[in-house]
Amino acid sequence: MGRCYDAYDDSCKGGIAALMAYARNNTVDSDIGRLVLPRIDIESSFVQMHPLDWSVNRLVLKDYFNFDVFWGVRSFTTQQLYSKERDMSDLQSIDFPLLTSTIDIPISNVWRQFINDIHFHEATGLAIMKVVRSRNDDEEEGIINKLEKAIESCKSLLTGIHQINWQAGCFPQEEPTPYWSYMQSSTLWKNLSQSSSQQQQRPEHPCWIPVIITGQGFDPPMMDTFVEALATYEKLPPAVIYVPRGKFERFATPGKVHNTWVYWNDNYGAEEFDQLRLHLRHDPSLTHTHNEVTELTVTQDNTRKIDEQVKDEQFVRDIEFLKDLMVEAENNDPLLGNTSEMLYTREGKFRRCFGGECPLGNLFTDAMRWRAQADVAVINSGGVRGSGWPAGEVRTSNIWDSFFFANTLCEILMSGLSLFRLFNYSTSLASFEPWNFADGDRLLQVSGARITYNTELNTSRLISMEIWNKESQEYEPVDRLKIYKVASTSWECDGFAPVPDYLTTALVMKGERPAEIMDELIQNVVGSYLKSLNGTVYDTSNQGRLINDTDSLEAMDWIQTEASCPFRTYWSEEYLTCFDCPDVSQVQFAEETLDGEGVSGQDNAYPHQATVVNGENFTITLLPKQIPSWISWAPEGGASVTSYDAADTGTEDQVLLEPGQTHTFSFVATSKDLDAGIAQATVSFAIQDGGSYTGCSGDDVSFQVSMTVEPEPELSKPEGSRYAGLVLMAISCLMSISFGAWVYWNRNDRVVQSLQPVFLIGLCVGTFILCFSILPLSIVDELEKESARDHACQATPWLIVLGFNMIMSSLYAKLWRINKLFGGNSFVRVAITARQAVIATSALFVTNLILLGIWTIVDPLKWEIRHVPGEEWNQYGACSNVGPAGQGLYATIFVLTMINLVLASHQAFKAHNISDEFSESTSLGFAVFTSAQIVVVGLPILFLISEDNPDAQYLLQTMMIFAISTSGLLLIFVPIILHQRERQRQPRATGRVQVSGIAASTMLSLNSNHARSNMSEMSCMSSHLTSSRGFPQE
Repeated sequence: MGRCYDAYDDSCKGGIAALMAYARNNTVDSDIGRLVLPRIDIESSFVQMHPLDWSVNRLVLKDYFNFDVFWGVRSFTTQQLYSKERDMSDLQSIDFPLLTSTIDIPISNVWRQFINDIHFHEATGLAIMKVVRSRNDDEEEGIINKLEKAIESCKSLLTGIHQINWQAGCFPQEEPTPYWSYMQSSTLWKNLSQSSSQQQQRPEHPCWIPVIITGQGFDPPMMDTFVEALATYEKLPPAVIYVPRGKFERFATPGKVHNTWVYWNDNYGAEEFDQLRLHLRHDPSLTHTHNEVTELTVTQDNTRKIDEQVKDEQFVRDIEFLKDLMVEAENNDPLLGNTSEMLYTREGKFRRCFGGECPLGNLFTDAMRWRAQADVAVINSGGVRGSGWPAGEVRTSNIWDSFFFANTLCEILMSGLSLFRLFNYSTSLASFEPWNFADGDRLLQVSGARITYNTELNTSRLISMEIWNKESQEYEPVDRLKIYKVASTSWECDGFAPVPDYLTTALVMKGERPAEIMDELIQNVVGSYLKSLNGTVYDTSNQGRLINDTDSLEAMDWIQTEASCPFRTYWSEEYLTCFDCPDVSQVQFAEETLDGEGVSGQDNAYPHQATVVNGENFTITLLPKQIPSWISWAPEGGASVTSYDAADTGTEDQVLLEPGQTHTFSFVATSKDLDAGIAQATVSFAIQDGGSYTGCSGDDVSFQVSMTVEPEPELSKPEGSRYAGLVLMAISCLMSISFGAWVYWNRNDRVVQSLQPVFLIGLCVGTFILCFSILPLSIVDELEKESARDHACQATPWLIVLGFNMIMSSLYAKLWRINKLFGGNSFVRVAITARQAVIATSALFVTNLILLGIWTIVDPLKWEIRHVPGEEWNQYGACSNVGPAGQGLYATIFVLTMINLVLASHQAFKAHNISDEFSESTSLGFAVFTSAQIVVVGLPILFLISEDNPDAQYLLQTMMIFAISTSGLLLIFVPIILHQRERQRQPRATGRVQVSGIAASTMLSLNSNHARSNMSEMSCMSSHLTSSRGFPQE
């Protein structure tokens, strides 16, 4: 706004009044219009002190000078520049919008509806775009993305201006859109337009000339890319690109890129201004616009000293108006305290605080350290600024002139290590030049600390850090692990990337606390600090807080990692530090080696004890550090633990030993997972006094554990035997299923019907059940759960007894029926049904079934581990009865099963006298006698095999089961199938009869053995044969 009380005073800085006076004075008769773009004032003490606060801008710019638009800094629409309490509603107006073209403002931001992307100025015909970029574009990738975004945004706005110009008829030679093609050729529209009573002359619309003002501040190569992309835009390139900031020396004087004028002015500042004069040539034949900028002239001036020729009457009136407002602000500017002379901090490109320690930085950091009662306070060198003040009184306006940002106090708890990281970053990047160079603001002004650096070093420049000791009143070296309280501003804690990372996420050491932002404004903090001096003059001279020592060549290096810890040190993740290992050579175990024995694969526990002695003269703490997986250590009151890692142990695992004290540890070793041989391992404990000493190999106390491991007993069957048994089971079961399916498929065949399918199916079912008993025999020792093994043990006798009895019962019933029909010498009518035969043989089967159920309930078989006599380490598994009840039931079932076998064998023996023509009885007899031979020979051998040889027993059992199952099937079904095929190949006979299910080709051949009988015997036989036709065909 300027600071001026008398329009004719040579020291008068007229601000906006002077700017408007220069604009009026520089206007010539040939000018078609004049455009002034005002920038909102949020930095001067005037707007901070005036009762209207920042809203005084609206009073001056809109209501007094009649501006219809304004522009501001890129973060103006956020709360980075003002506190939550500041009311901005009076600045948010549709008739006085903020001009900003490319900044991302979400709909949720209240500023969104009060922003113009383009300012169309009717008097000059200029379409002004003010291009700004978002915050935190320090990373290269971020800048590139913002460059691309800025280009695309500008092209989008230029396309909009092009569309407006085209609709105004600025370039008729260009191909119209489908809509306008229709409107131009439509007779209906022409007639409607001519006859409309509301027709009015369309006002002439200027062909807008696009002008881009950008404060992007990209590096020259990126600015070249920006300018080239827009100057060659085919729709509508800008007429002028004006760059008031940044580094673009190539266009320090106006120049052209294609048809676009470009101008850069690095001297732009608060009291400087540029007047750009655009010389236009009107030519309707131009491609993009009727108006071409043929020349761009620039006039640079400032408002620090106003030429007398521009001080017209309007200027005097403007100064009077502004003076009244300044008086209102001064009346709201209280006295805070006294200081010696405060030198100016910023003027033009000069930046005092960028070069090193500065008095204004000292004042602000002293105030923050005082308010927060902190050890250290820091502020970036770019935030403090202003022209200073003379020695004497200091008012609120002086403070706001020096720091206009509405930042608040921030407090942090940091370790010495974190302070090192912060100051190492600051001194490594800072320019240490008192000029506006890049990264100059990275230098942190400090209070409560003395930072020494060497600017001649290349990378890390930090030499030393010292903290002011309030008690001793002197500087002391920073303690790496000590926690210090640090004060700063909310900008450092939440905006000045990447500094917030050092003050928040990087604080991971024990005792540290990330930044906590308070509500008190920094300006109020400084004011309160000056008042607290009670009239004492604050000394603004340098205090030696930032020292450049070019003679010191060794920079600090406090960054440590676990991998960088040297020998005889250990890494503490909690403190991010390598600590020296303590000397604990007199802490020892009473025994260096503990011996034991075990058996591979056994889950038995072998207890051990080890006693440790603390021979040092200080208290130590022991923590288990390395325990092999086959040794378990149970801390007092805790559960068994294995495979210790010192970093994972807790205080409950610690053992505290006073000097001379001993402690006995109890261990349990198991050889289950060990291979046969001698197993050796080291059990070690970390000796510590507060942290885990990972890496202190010489500071562990340990002893050796040695175990002689015998070979693992063969409790389970060899894989080859098991697979062989399962293959035999599969063959036998498949045969049972196949023959059963054959019976079912041919059930209507006369041969199969004559052989009684019910008995054949029963035989197949019995053999299937019997052969399936091989499965539990094969897998019982592979099951993990003990209950599953017990079930497999009991399932084996169920399957064997039921399957074997069903086979014998089927054979017995069939043979019994044959013997009933052909066992007598007289020819009498005898009718035996299949049901009668089944009932005759079911008694033993049902009895065994009942006994098996009782056995399972009362005293079932159990899987148990047995020792080989004389070899306690050698074990084997077996199924056995626990009590006498089970043994008795087992014996009873065995006897009944043998009775069933004897009965079937007896019937087979009786049937051997029946003629060979009756081939069925012969096959049945062979099947019964084969099974009997297998049982008679196999059972004694099975009982003779030692029970500690489970593999041999298993092989014999599976072979017996397989032989019984397959022999019966093959001896019975193969002749039947062959006979059926032979019968199918022979011609059908006329005198065919059925006798007891046995086929005969003719009556004569059937009775060939009785050919010598008399006629009455033949007649009786004939009668007998005839009656057999009435037998049921089950």
